[in-house]
Amino acid sequence: MDEQVLEQLSINPAHLLDALNQHAIVSVAAPDGTILFANDQFCAVSGYSREELIGKDHRLLNSGLHPPEFFKNMWQTIATGRRWKGIIRNRSKSGSNYWVQTTITPYCDAQGRPEYYISIRTEVTRTKQNEESLNRSSRFLRLLNDQAKALLVVGQDFLAEEFYKIMGAWSSALGAEFAILVEMDADHHELRLVHQYPQELPYLKAEFDRLPRWTGNRRSSGKERSRLILDRGVDLSFSGEDVANLLHRWGFNAIISVPVKFHTSIRYAMKFLARDKQTFAPVSGQLFFIDILSDLLSSAYQRVHNERELQQQKQKLDARQFLAHLGDWDMEVSTLRVKWSPALFGFSEALTSISLSEFVDLVHPEDRRMLLNELNTAINHSVPTSFEFRLVGEDNSQHWVQMRGARIRDKDQHTDLLIATLIDVSHIKSTEAELREAKKQADQANTAKSQFLSNMSHELRTPLNSILGFGQLLELDDTLDAAQQENVEAILSAGAHLLNLINEILDLSVVEAGAVNIVLERSRLATIVEECVALVGPISKRYGVALEVEPLPDVELFVDRMRFKQAVINLLSNAIKYNKQDGHVWVRCELPNLQHARLNVIDTGLGISPEKKHELFKPFSRLGHENSTTEGTGIGLTFTKSVVELMGGDIGFTSSPGNGSTFYLEFPLAAHPTQGPAQAAGEERPTPSAQQHDQVLMISRGFAEESMVRGALSYDTKLSFRIVEPDHDLNRLATRIRPNILLVNLGDLEDPWVDEAYLERISSLFGAPRMIALLDANAIKLLQPYHTRFFDYICLLPIDRSAIQTVLQSVSFRAGLQWA
Repeated sequence: MDEQVLEQLSINPAHLLDALNQHAIVSVAAPDGTILFANDQFCAVSGYSREELIGKDHRLLNSGLHPPEFFKNMWQTIATGRRWKGIIRNRSKSGSNYWVQTTITPYCDAQGRPEYYISIRTEVTRTKQNEESLNRSSRFLRLLNDQAKALLVVGQDFLAEEFYKIMGAWSSALGAEFAILVEMDADHHELRLVHQYPQELPYLKAEFDRLPRWTGNRRSSGKERSRLILDRGVDLSFSGEDVANLLHRWGFNAIISVPVKFHTSIRYAMKFLARDKQTFAPVSGQLFFIDILSDLLSSAYQRVHNERELQQQKQKLDARQFLAHLGDWDMEVSTLRVKWSPALFGFSEALTSISLSEFVDLVHPEDRRMLLNELNTAINHSVPTSFEFRLVGEDNSQHWVQMRGARIRDKDQHTDLLIATLIDVSHIKSTEAELREAKKQADQANTAKSQFLSNMSHELRTPLNSILGFGQLLELDDTLDAAQQENVEAILSAGAHLLNLINEILDLSVVEAGAVNIVLERSRLATIVEECVALVGPISKRYGVALEVEPLPDVELFVDRMRFKQAVINLLSNAIKYNKQDGHVWVRCELPNLQHARLNVIDTGLGISPEKKHELFKPFSRLGHENSTTEGTGIGLTFTKSVVELMGGDIGFTSSPGNGSTFYLEFPLAAHPTQGPAQAAGEERPTPSAQQHDQVLMISRGFAEESMVRGALSYDTKLSFRIVEPDHDLNRLATRIRPNILLVNLGDLEDPWVDEAYLERISSLFGAPRMIALLDANAIKLLQPYHTRFFDYICLLPIDRSAIQTVLQSVSFRAGLQWA
């Protein structure tokens, strides 16, 4: 708009200049760039007063963004009288940057040399920021898109490398001068400097290594996002004030921290650094992109961590399966396709997925039908299966395998599998075979030892009896002087001791060989104790030990009378021999409950130390008395424990060193016997005549013991014998025969027919005859009180014919029968 137009429009040039000053940033500069004039807008936008601007060069406003070539080109243009237009970023007095759209017009003299330059500027900071923000957003989105793809497939081995690449790309995008990746070691409460970009600064790593450990557990609340820390702010996102202060000391005044989280914990922080605190100001409103980056990094870390955990779990599972000889076996029911673990059994991995028929080909021919039957049952009846079979390798090696499996199906029938585990039990089978062979050899050796001891004992008894016999004759010779009498007494004492040793060895060998006959019968406890005390009375007097029997309850036990007496005598003799001078032994009986009696033998001896208690029942163990003058072999308690347990009783002890010991025998009480009809009426059963055939009836499941009983009845006896099974028609049988003696084979007491009701029935059905039981010795602990109510004797199997014959003779005598 020229002056003529202004005059025609009557527009005051001053008004036009005022309007221009209100809108634009106007300045006038000398040819050397010195500012000659600056309007109010210039002062307002730059932050400088007019006095601070006039006489200064425009370099005062240089933001440092544009390179020297930019300004060189601008000056070359206006120095030749040409107008220059462009966008410049200036820096205000406060240090903030602003953008201006600039037009510089030179005004020249007559020679064409510039006299001054008038600059008209319009602030376009917001427009420029929006443009840059849009460009940054586009760049950030491209970065996130590319990095999301990379992080989606990156593996554990390359995660750190990918993090480094990402750190470099974002450093460029954010304009960061430097970047670091810090790891938080939660196990050791340490911070570690993992990566530095673009180069390593050794002094920075050294500073990190000197950072103090933190205490407690720094966990994420789940709300931590990326943080922009300017000047001397605190890095709240990850590593605390220590790291922020460290970075500030090294001149980094602007920090963007990107947390990498794992569940509720922060594991890493990627930090972008700049010395100029304004470097990251443009992105302060776009930190949500950094938040997305944080989520991407966290997701990638969690995925890789989970994959690593799964891989480790699989490796552990594979290792455990290998160590446990345990493999997988799955079969699709619809296709009969098998997936299993062939390598565990020495087969090629190529056989991992095969058909059922191919798998069956690997099975031992003798086991194939059984395998198919078991699989068929598991599939058709949907029941779990467990069985063993053999796999045969290419080298004909065999693996014993135990399969345990079941069919699984979902509601929609989309999954129909027979899943199973395969356990290599070859070593178990081998161990079982070795144990059987070792047991066989040990039994043979033990039997040989017992036979040797038994034979030697018998062989030693013959000359020993002669020695004792002649010694006793010499003892009666009145012509012997005192010295000779003393020698004879020494011979008799030593001989008696040797005979006792031989008897104990013989007893132990019989027990170990399993040849001891145990016949349980009703026995009055007080009577047995009285007999035992009478037998050991001389020993107590010789040792100067008082023996006292407290009043005993009138109870009966079901024991082998001879063996029970042996056990009581052994406890009494030990209590006397290992007592103190002028010591005491008490015999006391207590009833701990209504079903058991406990016989205690209490002494005032030296007691047994705790460390030697475990040796007490071992054969030939005398607990330190080997070199003492006290007679003994260390066999007695071993034998006693064996026979007590064979009779279904218990033996034990308590001891206090220096105060004595208490040994006890505990047995079930015998129930009151069942009375027969004739006995109940107070009458005696009539004695059969010689012509009468008295019956011995045996009830047994199986006839393994028949020959033993028949053999016992085959010598000079008129008693007849018959055997029937428990489910025989006993009612009909009872109308034809009336047995005087009833043998019942209880077996191992696992057969349900051997109960109280059945015994009551047969006792009543046959007129309450005398009853004898045969019982497997291993089932002695299963014996119930009601069993002792019905039987006169209980013979423990195995038992020899002579022992059962003795029992039959005794029962015949009690029943008034004529044996021969």
